[in-house]
Amino acid sequence: MSGKITRRSFLGTGAIAAVGGAGVNSNTDVLEQPISAALSRTFDVDGDGTDHVQFVSTADPAGKRDSVLQATSQGNATKDYAVSLQNLTPAKLTLEDLVTDGLAYDYYVGADNTSMTPNEVCLVLSGRGKGMELVFRTKDDDRTGGWYTRDVTPELTGESDLPGSDQPWKRLHITRKNATAMDASNIEFLEENLLESFDAETRVRAAGLGHGTPTMEPSTIDTYYDGFTVASTEYELPTTE
Repeated sequence: MSGKITRRSFLGTGAIAAVGGAGVNSNTDVLEQPISAALSRTFDVDGDGTDHVQFVSTADPAGKRDSVLQATSQGNATKDYAVSLQNLTPAKLTLEDLVTDGLAYDYYVGADNTSMTPNEVCLVLSGRGKGMELVFRTKDDDRTGGWYTRDVTPELTGESDLPGSDQPWKRLHITRKNATAMDASNIEFLEENLLESFDAETRVRAAGLGHGTPTMEPSTIDTYYDGFTVASTEYELPTTE
């Protein structure tokens, strides 16, 4: 992924605000939406008037599971982006809980997919009076032909050796001035070990998935997800429909 981070700017204007109505940091005031705001969103990065990328509920392409979540661009090559987040505020989880009890999900690469997969896991964190912060980690795994598991747990501490798990964590910075920045001004590269940037007691307010390639060439997205599990509890991530 390049340094440009267009879709992160869009993410900050809705998804983070939905889990608390607070800014990403103390000088942020653009994230002031009601707590009831949707945690699943689509973004028309192409600017063509259509949100091509959606998270939808569909049948298992392998025919062995119940309904699963699909990230799809509906056959279109696009730069659009979508995010599906689970509000974890009621669970009162910390980063230490995720390190101890796990964070993982399954993914299946569809036949029409030309995008990076499984793409991104996203966490909304808060702690030490800094307000909400969005961190994410991208994974690009070339394996196809079946269901695979991304165990994010060792990625939290930089210990994963799975294919495509050598990306650093990244943190989004949004303020009124850079909320629509088209460059790297609102993105900070962190270490592979997230606990070098955040205290173990940092609260995890939301977790979920993002998919899209707005800073790269248009791609067709056809990826399936299931079994999204945070701290030993499985969640059904919401659709964007």
